[in-house]
Amino acid sequence: MNDLTALHLLIIAVATWRASYMLVYESGPRKIFIHLRDLARRWKCGVFECANCTSVWVAAFMLAAMCTPFFWLVWIFAGSGMAIMLGTYTGADYGPPPKDGT
Repeated sequence: MNDLTALHLLIIAVATWRASYMLVYESGPRKIFIHLRDLARRWKCGVFECANCTSVWVAAFMLAAMCTPFFWLVWIFAGSGMAIMLGTYTGADYGPPPKDGT
């Protein structure tokens, strides 16, 4: 990918935000992000302590991924991030479903 456009940068930015937020604030499937944060703490590595710090490394990964056949992974993160941003902007509630099933 020699010609990085503004659209590519927007996609990388939204994907970076989504992945960074997941790594720092969410538990993930089978609590994988909690385990990653615990592992980083044991190694005395503060990379998952704040989304701003994490985003530097995630952005580097996203940029590299855009230049490989796995560029579609970046698009998935960007789509998820955009959906959450739009949901937040419109006031939609993306929290867990109610426990009583209603």
